[in-house]
Amino acid sequence: MKLVRLPSRGIKDVSVNSDDQVITAGKQLTLHDPPSIDSIDLPVKQVLVNKPVDLAKFAKLDVHKEQICYTAENEVFLLPSFGKEPQLLIKDQGTVRNICWSSDDVFIAITLTKGKILIFQVEERQVFTTLELKEEVRGAVFDDKNDFFCTLSDTLTIFSLPTFTVRQNLDSLLSKNLLAKSVVKMPSFSHDSKCISVPNASKSTNLALVSILHNTRKDWKTWCSFVGHKFLCDYTSFNPLIFTNTAADSDLKLKSTPQNNPYFYILATGGSDQTLAIWNTSLTEPVLVVRDIVKSEINNLTWSRSGSVLYVLSTDGELCIIQFVPDELGKKSEIKINVASHKRLKVKEQPQDKNSIPTPIKSPSTTPPDNQISKTDPTAKITTFDQPNGLVPSTIKHQIEKDENNDEEKKRRKLDSVEFIGSSVVINPSNCFSKVRLGTPKVRLHFTLESESDNLTLDVKNGQGNESSPTKITLYKKIPDNTYKEIFADFIPKRVMLSTGGYGPFWSVCTTDGTVIVYSYNGRRVLPPLVLGTPLSFLQSKNQYLMAVTSLGELHVWDLEKKTALFDPTSLYPILKPRFDKDVLSRSENLTLCSITSEGVPVVTLSNGNGYLFNISLRTWNLVSDSWWALGSQYWDSTNTGDKDRGVNNLLERNTNEELLRKGKGQTIAKFNKLLMMKEGYGGLETIVSLSHLENKLMCFKVLKEKDNYHKTFMIYVKRICELGIKNRLLEICEELYETDKKVLRELIETCSEYRKVQRILLKYNQILEDDESN
Repeated sequence: MKLVRLPSRGIKDVSVNSDDQVITAGKQLTLHDPPSIDSIDLPVKQVLVNKPVDLAKFAKLDVHKEQICYTAENEVFLLPSFGKEPQLLIKDQGTVRNICWSSDDVFIAITLTKGKILIFQVEERQVFTTLELKEEVRGAVFDDKNDFFCTLSDTLTIFSLPTFTVRQNLDSLLSKNLLAKSVVKMPSFSHDSKCISVPNASKSTNLALVSILHNTRKDWKTWCSFVGHKFLCDYTSFNPLIFTNTAADSDLKLKSTPQNNPYFYILATGGSDQTLAIWNTSLTEPVLVVRDIVKSEINNLTWSRSGSVLYVLSTDGELCIIQFVPDELGKKSEIKINVASHKRLKVKEQPQDKNSIPTPIKSPSTTPPDNQISKTDPTAKITTFDQPNGLVPSTIKHQIEKDENNDEEKKRRKLDSVEFIGSSVVINPSNCFSKVRLGTPKVRLHFTLESESDNLTLDVKNGQGNESSPTKITLYKKIPDNTYKEIFADFIPKRVMLSTGGYGPFWSVCTTDGTVIVYSYNGRRVLPPLVLGTPLSFLQSKNQYLMAVTSLGELHVWDLEKKTALFDPTSLYPILKPRFDKDVLSRSENLTLCSITSEGVPVVTLSNGNGYLFNISLRTWNLVSDSWWALGSQYWDSTNTGDKDRGVNNLLERNTNEELLRKGKGQTIAKFNKLLMMKEGYGGLETIVSLSHLENKLMCFKVLKEKDNYHKTFMIYVKRICELGIKNRLLEICEELYETDKKVLRELIETCSEYRKVQRILLKYNQILEDDESN
């Protein structure tokens, strides 16, 4: 082993690529060749960025070995290759505390202050999802197999990739001792993703140095702990190699213990007492301890990809390099690690695939009455959703297995059969036969819902879901001295998933078994519990209307003043457009909005940009906006610069614009349309599409009861058909208005009288109106 302490260069971060080249961040971003065996030093090879850089990390894969993510002045940049111009990824998001790459270079996790983590998708150049934790995040890291993402605050949280859903929370593991509090507490994964090192971890009040968690089939459990040594640990780093344990016992029953496991891991730890320790997981004592290795606190430990060099960085910019000779740490094993790739992932749609952490948060509130729609606040913290279930009847499953011709690529997901007779599983049988499966929100321990207009807050504290530990539901009112007065409280022996209210005369909650409870503002139960039999995916309200959508895609809407349902339960199946396959369950478009207007009209938008409303009179879904009108109509506001308070229809059209821009389809389809219009037989295509768009808007405005928008669009429409000289349509409209609204007919005649092509028709109806008035 050789150790070299370099003079202080003001280095803030160190990273190593697959060729063991080194970059150092500080007064500038500098590239270095790997240290040689004869002379351990870091001569400057190239200055990559000639300005102060705070953090810098190499990508993981060989094909991206020159790709670097770095931060400067709280802005995050991507350097695609040496010598190329950096690309700005994120700005004005606050202080960046940590950055790390996933093993397939698809994601970059950017840790900010106040517990916020941005998961950035590199290929798409946009944020994939945002995780929000209650406490400050001190460390975050991806595993090398691309299965997990881990964050360390006052709680160790493990997320599953690629969905970033919470797999496990371990809050009792961490020490509550004040000595354990540190600005940085960096966990680390072993190369095979079977172990996580947790610095300053303890199950009791006794301070531990580090605990190693082992991944079992179900969850992570403590495997071993390094306890009782008189030095601190804030930063941990596993050696990227796995070593063969030649001293392991041959008894198979003992192989689960660290001492008798066929393999062992090397872990480096460092802390604020300037002490470096090297550990072997098969031993209880450290194999190497170097005290005062640097003059200030250790805040970074980085291994070379070859596992032979360790870089130790201090807070004052001092760098130490330790080089190990071959087999000094142990005999390298020949285990091959398979890395999962998530490069084909698309950006997550809201709200079907929402992902964050289950901490006490506010439920989605409704938008102001100007938009006349109950909509999730995009700035609010969002709820974690469970994936839809994959249950099917056993007969169907067996039939599918017989029909498959060993085509593994066509298998979407494994199907679990459920027997209904004699089964101990309590489940609604309709779950197994439903054609629609939606994600359901995870149960949160505590969450609140606020009413912006009345200073009211609905507080939900979930119990254990039984009589001995019930859930408490409380409504508070904020009074002028900034204290809260309890309005009412209720206890129920079930857990609550969702809540709504604040823009109507009631509050409502739903339980995990699909029961909806409705309260008045004073706590009186307005209706008996509404038993829907299936957990809910959405619960929204506006004025006196309450909407519920079950995980099977069943839609219910009630008028709570009249205490009646507006229509029979209907399904989201017709608008989801599922793609049929042999495995019965196949993925469809995601729901990005599911809400209700102030008139009780359900509104849904999908990830393909389409927007729908449920026509209560016709008992069917109506298409409100889609990409065809966005790219072919002259009356589509593709710039989103129109009046944003003009109603639901405009809201849905803006959503279509956003989806087209996000998927990058806008320019492609626009070029296709231009080519199409130049072909023989497609003359006037743009005009026809524009009129169809206006006609559809008129019908939707009528369903939504948006009178002002209807009237404005109607006058635009009649002007257009008069300009084009479409007399038969104008005759239809005039006849209809003569029977229903002569005042609007008079306005139409006065507005369109300048168009010569239709003056004869307008003069005719003008004479009829004058005759009626004289009589």
